[in-house]
Amino acid sequence: MTKVNTLICMFAALALAGCTSQSRPGGGPQKSTAFTIDGPATTTSIKQGEAKTVSLKINRGSDFKEAVQLKADAPKGIEVVLSDSAVKPSDKNDVNLKVAVGASAEPGEHIIQVTGTPDKGTATTLDLKVRVTERADATKLEFKKHDTVTIKQGETKTVKIMMDPEPKYTMPIKLQTDAPKGVRAELQSDSVKATNDSSADLRITADKDASIGEHTIRVTGTGDAASIKPLEFKVKVVIP
Repeated sequence: MTKVNTLICMFAALALAGCTSQSRPGGGPQKSTAFTIDGPATTTSIKQGEAKTVSLKINRGSDFKEAVQLKADAPKGIEVVLSDSAVKPSDKNDVNLKVAVGASAEPGEHIIQVTGTPDKGTATTLDLKVRVTERADATKLEFKKHDTVTIKQGETKTVKIMMDPEPKYTMPIKLQTDAPKGVRAELQSDSVKATNDSSADLRITADKDASIGEHTIRVTGTGDAASIKPLEFKVKVVIP
């Protein structure tokens, strides 16, 4: 019985290795007039600051004769370049996608969307999974935690953004913010350092019609050879 189970596992592993991820059919309504975008079966792992090439394929039905326009959209911190943006019926159906991960891209799983639009028929999108891993030599940095900021509708407050001190990291950290609708978050300085005396003023304004209740502001940092955990803190909007 043990040998049988072992053989089953081996065959399953071989079958998985030969599989690919596949988009839903686009093009025409019939299998013969449809097409898909095929990609790797498993998640592609890439270290911060590195790049890899991922192989894609336009899988055509026997009667699908349309040219396909390709477009790739990647999340923040990841850049993508397609070897071909248009694949004609007479071309090879293999396409390479170069994926370059920024040095400070957020670790974890991300989705790259590859969309194929035929001259005639419906488009299709492949969700390509990429796992960003930290560089071995990356300095890990964090923002100092921030308490909830209470602000009235139509009011402006300024808070300080600071890093947990790391004396060995002396380079500036570039800052960016994301704020919800009705709340504005404007940095008075676009960078900060990982020292005790370094801070950046963040000017927070709640519009007069901002929704009452708690909102989340997100601050991200990028730095050379650094892995920086984003800061998220609450802004509570109240009635004047």
